Amino acid sequence: MTATRAQFREAFIEEVRAATDIVEVIGEHVALKRRGRDWWGLCPFHVEKTPSFSVSAEKQMFYCFGCQTGGNVFTFLMKKEGLEFGEALRLLADRAGIPLPKADLDPEARRRQEQREQLTRLLEAAVEFYVKQLEQAGGRQARAYLARRGLEPETVARFRLGYAPDAWDGCLEALGRRGWSPEMLAQAGLVVETTDARGERRYYDRFRHRLMFPIFDLTGRPIGFGGRVLEGAEPEQPKYVNSPEGPVFSKGRNLYGLNWARDGIRRAGHAVITEGYTDVITAHQAGFTHLVASLGTALTTQQARLLLRYCREVVTAFDADTAGQEATLRGLEVLKQTGLRVRVAMLPDGKDPDDCIRSFGPDAFGRALENAVPLVEYRFRRAMERQDTSTVQGKVRVAGEVVPVLAGLESAVEREEYLKRFARELGVDPEALRTEVEKARRGQARGQGRGRPGAGRWKIPAGTDKLAVYRHNKEEKGNDGKKLGVYRAEQQLLGLMATDPGVARRVAEAVGADGFSDPAHRKVAAALFAWANAGGAEGVRPALLEDDEAAQALARATFSFVEPPDRDRLLEDLLARVEAARRYKRIEELEGMMRERERRGEPVPSELLRELADLVRSAKGRGQPARGPGAEKR
Repeated sequence: MTATRAQFREAFIEEVRAATDIVEVIGEHVALKRRGRDWWGLCPFHVEKTPSFSVSAEKQMFYCFGCQTGGNVFTFLMKKEGLEFGEALRLLADRAGIPLPKADLDPEARRRQEQREQLTRLLEAAVEFYVKQLEQAGGRQARAYLARRGLEPETVARFRLGYAPDAWDGCLEALGRRGWSPEMLAQAGLVVETTDARGERRYYDRFRHRLMFPIFDLTGRPIGFGGRVLEGAEPEQPKYVNSPEGPVFSKGRNLYGLNWARDGIRRAGHAVITEGYTDVITAHQAGFTHLVASLGTALTTQQARLLLRYCREVVTAFDADTAGQEATLRGLEVLKQTGLRVRVAMLPDGKDPDDCIRSFGPDAFGRALENAVPLVEYRFRRAMERQDTSTVQGKVRVAGEVVPVLAGLESAVEREEYLKRFARELGVDPEALRTEVEKARRGQARGQGRGRPGAGRWKIPAGTDKLAVYRHNKEEKGNDGKKLGVYRAEQQLLGLMATDPGVARRVAEAVGADGFSDPAHRKVAAALFAWANAGGAEGVRPALLEDDEAAQALARATFSFVEPPDRDRLLEDLLARVEAARRYKRIEELEGMMRERERRGEPVPSELLRELADLVRSAKGRGQPARGPGAEKR
């Protein structure tokens, strides 16, 4: 488990941040051009043609005005590289030459980190052991297999392929001589622990007479292995054996080859997912450096989100046999639900990517990727293959599979063109198919809350107090001459606070963090209050919020903030609006409680009546309506 931000001292985090230039770090991933005081480029988190992604050297923060993603250098690496905070911190500390002190961790976190570091060193030793075994006489069969696969020595060395000897204790003995205990080897998944008839613990190698594929994390550290059986192995051995789940290895959270493929994915603009280790290695050797493997046939949401850090489109290239096709269908749904555009490469003659490249050449595989078909077309082809479309029931089943996919297409032109073609190939009336699609679209719209009056009107993050937004977006204009809703008022207030610890202290006294209606704003406000109470020193300035939602809210507030001509007047106006929002919310709560008591025939406590009267009187005293526009009259 990776350490969280809370487990590090602020002083150390600030030391790493101060030694890091956010423009330089982001500039390695995004082409930036200076414009005024900030740097601008195309956002790496969504597709755009006009730059809306801004990086501020002064604020040491980034923000995209298009997709509203923002944060600090840690946030950027976590989003772009799929890292957790501790991993991003370690990467930047290594980059700056700053050692990661164990004193910055609590005892439990220190224990986990030491365990992880030990296991990483052990796995690195295992990689070296297996690589050397491949070069020995016992590795002759594994070398012959690699040669038949057409893998060059440079490729074998780059991917650090190895061989597990045909012995029960080859790895156990070799690493034991280097001081590694059997218990540590078992934790690393290299040996299996068992108990003999006398109840004594025994250990034996997990990988025996297998070609070894080390699996690395994003930073190139070994986290596990995949072992392929070779000829002459014991009967009924599984073709592949992977390391078990453990402290450093989780199959569902990693992708084989991503440490080598990241740059290739960025250049290609999309990733290609396949199933096997050799598929990735052969493809990379042939120049297709944007391939990764799923470490199994079942893609997970975590793997899809990992790819979403690098691209917006994925091509699947699983084996063309039946099992591979079913894996493709499952994987496509996972990828689609995560927000990735998906296409399917139709590989010839039941070949996997490795076979395709070796049998037909790299050009044929390249054409298969180039001609990959969208999800809707792949689903239609698969349905047509499985069903007897000469019968009415067969036609109905095919339509049942493709109608939801057609209904999910946003482009009306694309939807219409596919609808006409599918109706023609299926031999049904286009109007009948169109009726089913429109029915499905209405159902999807109801499920997503579309069609309600005002739905989608406010582009405000989830969790915002909708009542306060409704009331305040209809109130009088602010001192800047524009309507100032409560969400925008809170945002401007945070912007003021971030530039002046005195303002932050004043806001803390006036409304406190609970006075903010938006959950992310409350988190940012609490951090700003802590910063102000610490003296407003740069060393603890809260530009380091690990919480993704809060980090974006802080970036949004600071990048959107424009210095007003009269700070004091603006501050008073903003505080009044935030306080009014809190008052309206409490009035609404009290009225609801009273209505519920009246409905049950219970008396209304006098303290509730007094509180409501005080709130209404306070609102009127400030020249504000006791209830917001559209509130129910009683």
